[in-house]
Amino acid sequence: MRLSLKKIALLFLALVFAPGTGVTGSAVDSLRLAYRSAASDSEKVQILLKMVDASLETHPEKAKEVLLELEQIVRNHGSTRWRAAVSLRYGRYYSFVGQFKKAAQRYDEAIRLAESVGDSSTVESAVNNIAVLHMRLRNFEEGIAAFERLLRMARARGDSEAVTQYLLNLGLACAEKGDSLRAEHLLRQAVRRGLHNSFYRAVATNSLSYLNNSAGRFREAERFARQALAAHPEKRSLLLYVQALTNLGKALVGQKRFAEARSVLERAVKLAEENQFEHELAGGLWNLAAAYEGAGQY
Repeated sequence: MRLSLKKIALLFLALVFAPGTGVTGSAVDSLRLAYRSAASDSEKVQILLKMVDASLETHPEKAKEVLLELEQIVRNHGSTRWRAAVSLRYGRYYSFVGQFKKAAQRYDEAIRLAESVGDSSTVESAVNNIAVLHMRLRNFEEGIAAFERLLRMARARGDSEAVTQYLLNLGLACAEKGDSLRAEHLLRQAVRRGLHNSFYRAVATNSLSYLNNSAGRFREAERFARQALAAHPEKRSLLLYVQALTNLGKALVGQKRFAEARSVLERAVKLAEENQFEHELAGGLWNLAAAYEGAGQY
C-alpha cells in the first residue's frame, strides 16, 4: 500500500484557491451596515461582493440572497466588469452547493465577460476556480490546461512569485493525473525558485518525497520528507504532517534503517488513529509492518 498523493494535492488546491477574499464571516454584519450607508451603486457593488465572499465561507445558504440583490443592481446599472464579477461569485456559490455544471458555466461566463473588458484579475480568479473544479471532478486534462494557462499568464506579466506558485499547482495537478515525471520536474522547479510560504514549501517537498519513494529513490525521498517536516506543516495541516512522517518512514525502510523507521512510523500511526485519517492509518501500518519485518520482529 502506498500513501496517496491525491488528498494532499486537493487539500493544497483547495487552500490556495478557496472561494473568498479573506473576509471573515464575522465581518458580514459590518458590511451590511456599510451597505446601508453606501452613497453610490459602485460602493454598493463592492460591498455586496465582499458580503458574498464572506457568506460563502461561513453560511453558503445566505450567499444566494446577497447574489440576487447584487444581480439586481448590476442588471439595472452595472458595467460588463461588474457582470463578470457577479458571474465569478455565482460560480463559487454553485461550487459550494455542489452544482458543478452550473459552476463551470458561470466561470466560463466570467472569463468571457472579463476578457472583453481587459479585466485580467477576474479572468485569473475564474481560471483558478475552474481549474480546481476540474481537478475535483477528475477532469485532469481540463484542469491541467487551466493551470498551464495560469502559468503562461504569470510569465507574460513577469510575476515571479505567481510563476513559482503556478509551477507548484501544475506539478500537483500532474501528480494527481499520474504523470509522475512531469510532476517531479515541475515541483523541483518550484522548490528551486523558492517557496517563501512555509506551508507551500511543505506541500511541495512532501509531494517530492512521495514521488521519489515511488521511484525507489529513498535517499532523495528522505531528504525531501525532512525538508517538509522542517517547514512545520502541523501548524496548518496535521494531515500533511502525518503524510510527511509516513513518507519519511517509508524512505527509511527503503534504506533498511528499520529502527529509525519504526520510531517515525509509530508516531505517524498514532496521530492518524487519533485523528481518524483512515487512509494514512492504513499506509502507516503497512510501512510499520515492513519496518518490524525488516528488523526480524514478526
